[in-house]
Amino acid sequence: MAISEKLLVVLVVFVSWFGVGMNDKILAGQAEKSLTKVVETKVEGKYLLYLPAGYEKGSEKKWPLVMFLHGAGERGDDLNLVKIHGPAEMVEKGKEFPVQIDKSEAVLDILLENLGYINFGPAIGNECKGIAGIMIDNQYQNTFECRSLPMQDISGLKFEPFRKLPENTPSFHRAFLEIGETADSFLRFPGRKGIAWINGFCLGRYWDIGPGDALYVPAPVLKKGKNEIIVFELYGLAGDHFEFLSERHFEALVSSPF
Repeated sequence: MAISEKLLVVLVVFVSWFGVGMNDKILAGQAEKSLTKVVETKVEGKYLLYLPAGYEKGSEKKWPLVMFLHGAGERGDDLNLVKIHGPAEMVEKGKEFPVQIDKSEAVLDILLENLGYINFGPAIGNECKGIAGIMIDNQYQNTFECRSLPMQDISGLKFEPFRKLPENTPSFHRAFLEIGETADSFLRFPGRKGIAWINGFCLGRYWDIGPGDALYVPAPVLKKGKNEIIVFELYGLAGDHFEFLSERHFEALVSSPF
């Protein structure tokens, strides 16, 4: 009898939850029913808003809208993580990036870096990258021409004498190294983020956030005599020279100016 009493209680609660009244006719067996319920959820999303100098709400002057979407590494509630890269980093360092647009004719060039894609786990194929949309005067711009930088062959680059460029200016740099004997070595990261080539061979990408601090240089890539080093740096070189290392985190063996 104890089991029947417990079962009766469960059935009463179940029927009451689905809104069946005492006057409703209940038939034994299973029947299809529906439940309609309004659920309200409060959602809060933090973001950074930058208004340039001279911006006034209600002014007739129109300003372009730039939306910066961070990557997965800056997820969460800590907005300080968003200030590590991009426009938020520039503002945090006290820099301004005024935008002036000629209404008669203007060309907007955007350099978009491809960081690569996830190559493991269940997220393969579900990762989105790129620009979500560009708006000017609250109008999406949809007439962009997309082209890639020809990184497969950089032999056509023309170089000028080395000079210090403003920070956050993507640029190519070239240097030469004279060696007597070839050996496996490491090229210390010449800047914050970019790509490096030696004698036309792409060593790969580098980024100063780690875990390493140098790119591996196989001995067959080098040659006796004059060697050409080309660097594509996105933010700014660490100095006016590069360094070759015998091992990571060791003192430089060779240093040569750009």
